[in-house]
Amino acid sequence: MKRSFRLPPLNRMLPMIVGLLCVGLFATAALILISPSFDPDSPQSADAGAISPHGFKGLYKLLDARGYRSDINRRETGPQKRYDLEIITLEMVSDVLLSWPADDDVTPIDEAADEVIDNTVAPTETAPAYERNSSRSGPDDQLRASKFPNDKKSEHILYSSQGDVVLVVMPKWFAAPHRTRPRWSQNEEPQPYSNLITLSRLLYQKVSAKEIAITDDKNQKRTGFQFTPAGLAFLRSPTKLTRDITLQPAVGQTLFAAPLKVGKIKGLQSVVATPKLTPMLTGPKGEIVLARVNALPGEKPYTQPVYLLTDPDLLNNQILGDPQKVVTALTLIDAVRSKSSSPPSVVFNLTFNGHSVDKSLLHHIATPPFIAVPLAFMVLGLGLMWAAFARFGPAHDMVRAAPLGRGVSILADNAARLLGKAGREPKLAPLYAQMMRDAALKARGYMGHATLSSDELADQLSERTGTTETYSTIARDAAKVTTPAALISLCQRLHQWRLETGDLKSRTTPPQTES
Repeated sequence: MKRSFRLPPLNRMLPMIVGLLCVGLFATAALILISPSFDPDSPQSADAGAISPHGFKGLYKLLDARGYRSDINRRETGPQKRYDLEIITLEMVSDVLLSWPADDDVTPIDEAADEVIDNTVAPTETAPAYERNSSRSGPDDQLRASKFPNDKKSEHILYSSQGDVVLVVMPKWFAAPHRTRPRWSQNEEPQPYSNLITLSRLLYQKVSAKEIAITDDKNQKRTGFQFTPAGLAFLRSPTKLTRDITLQPAVGQTLFAAPLKVGKIKGLQSVVATPKLTPMLTGPKGEIVLARVNALPGEKPYTQPVYLLTDPDLLNNQILGDPQKVVTALTLIDAVRSKSSSPPSVVFNLTFNGHSVDKSLLHHIATPPFIAVPLAFMVLGLGLMWAAFARFGPAHDMVRAAPLGRGVSILADNAARLLGKAGREPKLAPLYAQMMRDAALKARGYMGHATLSSDELADQLSERTGTTETYSTIARDAAKVTTPAALISLCQRLHQWRLETGDLKSRTTPPQTES
């Protein structure tokens, strides 16, 4: 048997539609307000939202479970909270590096610059030497590191950070997405040294350059750029797994009281000693793994301590496979952070990973002073809902409405209320008795007799059906009604009389009739 589907009446769908609109309004406002704090899983990225081995979501969850107030920052501007520690994981993204300096960044420098960059011909990539033997960045890597750091990013690290202490973590790996799980990684390879050198320029107050003429091996003159200061030089041990590594506290530092066991590290990455760095932790051969960044002569003193961690494998998701590495990572964070608040707090700055949100209009209105816009919409929605329910009450049921329309029902209701206010309700008793009499006669087919009146027909109907009292008795009492209470009693007697006459319609009405 085929059943036909019909949509419910519009008046029944209207409350549901209005409810969905209200829910959508509040959900949109809530999404605008909280989305800057989202930490969705990122792909093969070195940030706190990545679940690949090179990401830092594991550390974020560990610190949160340890009792830290762990947050993620995606905002470039606007009011910023303060934390004990700000962790910045660097990546080669356009927000951090510029391919060409702005005009005010190209300033004259002396001829004793640290490095010269050829702008016309870059040497071809040589085969990496880090597969089996230790390697070190060289002149070729300096030549390929031809990008300029974003001055705003350097300013944030050195002078306007969110943390009382800043920990900068250098990158080490890059990988391709996994074939079946896009947020996993495969075919990992070490970062080129030129990337590390370029990113290390963020630790200087200003990197200047000028265009100069250089002469190649064939005595041909070309155009190049001269940079100062130069980036740091980096080292990397063999990538095959070695024996367990223990990091030793450097002489003179006060952060670490005992060596840190870090287990096996694949290709331990370190930095060459320079006046820019003060060693904090060193590797088995004395290589610098953790160092404090110093302001060079001519640079403005930094407003907070800045530390550089050269090997991210000490903190990234790879530590989750070894309990000893987890303990070491948490010990390192506890030692570096400031002890200014309780509970301790840490923020992961994702604006250095290309996850800034300030370029979106929706996130602009989530920050003061534009945050007043979504808040005003929320208050407006609540006000409209309150006004609608307070003024009109629940939705009107059209099925039970009067046949002549809602307007007639409203007029009749208003007339009844006016009669009640004026105290004229008892005067309606005779008319109400006549209305009930006519309804009972019509239901039994007694209307329109040639010789008998309606009252006489009603009395005959009473005799035939054996009612408790005749209609004429009730009608005489109706003329004597003077109070609302007597009117209610009369209505109950009329209703009982209709029931006893066998009026089927009266059986569906309530036993009491309101005045």
